[in-house]
Amino acid sequence: MTDVVLITCPMVFSKERAKIGDESTNPWMGVLYVAAYLEKEGFSVKVYDPGAEGLLLNEIIGRLKKDRPKVVGFSALTSGLRTALQMAQEIKSNFANKVVVGIGGSHINVDPGFVNRHPQFDFAVVGDGEITLSKIVKKVMEGRKLNQKIFVGEMVQNLDDLPFPARHLINIKNYFPREKPGGKEKPTAAIVGSRGCPYNCCFCSRSKSWRQVRFRSAKNIVDEMEEIASDYDGKFSFTDDAITLNREVTLELCEELRKRNCHFHWLGMTRADLLDEELISKMKEAGCEELFFGVESGNLRVRNQIIGKNLTDEEIKKAIFFCQKHKIRASVFLMLGFPTETKKELAETVNFGLKFQPDFIGVHQTLPLPGSEVFKIAVKEGQIFADLIDQYAEGKLGDGFVGNWPVYVPAGMTKEYLLEAKKRAYRRFYLNPRWILRRFKLWFIDKNAFTHDFSLIKTGIYVLIFGRSQNAVA
Repeated sequence: MTDVVLITCPMVFSKERAKIGDESTNPWMGVLYVAAYLEKEGFSVKVYDPGAEGLLLNEIIGRLKKDRPKVVGFSALTSGLRTALQMAQEIKSNFANKVVVGIGGSHINVDPGFVNRHPQFDFAVVGDGEITLSKIVKKVMEGRKLNQKIFVGEMVQNLDDLPFPARHLINIKNYFPREKPGGKEKPTAAIVGSRGCPYNCCFCSRSKSWRQVRFRSAKNIVDEMEEIASDYDGKFSFTDDAITLNREVTLELCEELRKRNCHFHWLGMTRADLLDEELISKMKEAGCEELFFGVESGNLRVRNQIIGKNLTDEEIKKAIFFCQKHKIRASVFLMLGFPTETKKELAETVNFGLKFQPDFIGVHQTLPLPGSEVFKIAVKEGQIFADLIDQYAEGKLGDGFVGNWPVYVPAGMTKEYLLEAKKRAYRRFYLNPRWILRRFKLWFIDKNAFTHDFSLIKTGIYVLIFGRSQNAVA
């Protein structure tokens, strides 16, 4: 018998490993942190990851019958609410009240009332799950009833106090072994350096509690990296919303990696205004190979007045220039379709790659996600129903997130127009002779650049034909 089974909620059940979103790129780090904490408190834990493992609903129920847990906890994005509800319904049907079913994750953080609207769930944890779920499990194991349905998670103030994620509970081979000449390479390890983001972009579905930022110490991070390096060929991807949010913390991390003579390769996300040349130079010396920037719009009004990014063109140009100068790939995320955006303004995003010349771009249509300002505007404008969340979870929109969850469409445009704009953005950038020549020259300077670009050939061809990558959500 297992005390607790933690299950990540995929967008759809499929025998194939998930190809949509990030479901098989990296394991769900929040789940592995919670699992590690529960183990530290003496509970036996198992983790199911249906998206990465290719598990069908009946197979999940079959596993649960063998493991016989007292508590099943789901972690769900909005995109996983449909499968979360399906699993909860089947658990209650097969186990009645012998299994206590709870849910956490980013959706519940902005919509805790979901569990009141769906009685298949016995409780929800809003916010950090480690400490609070442990207390809930203890109550259940002692045979005590839960006196409430929505629990506010006790915030972990010092992230160094948490045990390292319970990676031993998953099979890392299920996660993104990329094709390369000569066979398969090991996946990249996800690393959490901080929790929280102080910014307030209009498309973001993070809860208000996420505004409180907490950082791990450099020593704690590098201890974890060294412990797992051999399993991942020394490759790491930081999941922080902005890895350079605290300049001093980032410099300490770089110094710790240098001091220990760690020859790791890593990447992360940040903002263009949170970098300077000295910091980029130190990051390169410490093994940073790529930085992703959330720029979203090529138009200054949309970017700053509507989205709330507060980024100037000059800051973006400098960040890209310094990254390329120090041979760090500069990749930019762009989004199409914001409230009040005009076709002329959208065209500036379509042409962003030509103007700013980053190394790579990723273009997405804006989704009205619960908790975001765009969601509220879309409801007010009548683009989506107020009960869209429940309609999706109950399968009234169909199974699967992609193609069923709506995109935001500005006045004067159509969904088809936005899709064609995506195609134009990709084709103008990646088929531009200037970009092709720049990559070609780089191959002779940096062999890693050739290896990286070669691994993206299949994805690139698909993007140029369809205007989206195979794993794109929108």
